[in-house]
Amino acid sequence: MIEIILDGITGNHRLFANSLGGLYTLIINLIEILSFLALIATFVFLYRRNLLKVPRLVKSELNGWPKLDANYILLGELLFGWRHIYHEWCRCNLTGTSAKSLSKIQAL
Repeated sequence: MIEIILDGITGNHRLFANSLGGLYTLIINLIEILSFLALIATFVFLYRRNLLKVPRLVKSELNGWPKLDANYILLGELLFGWRHIYHEWCRCNLTGTSAKSLSKIQAL
């Protein structure tokens, strides 16, 4: 988040890439993996909450707003996750690269 803000203020792109070198690429790739895992976990939570009917999640005190609130939060997380995946897909297509060479692009 700090990098995004500083990139906007300074007008640079990937401000820390040069100073961190290969560590920067590693950190970015780990963030990508964690983002994808969070997206999968969100699907699992939505499935458990709405289709599996786990006993502790279908109690009467969770009807109404608590259930809607939880679903809204999970759906918001899905939107953020899909936006991230779509952004990466567009970046690959615009640069003419495959997903295998993303780490090379991120190092630039």
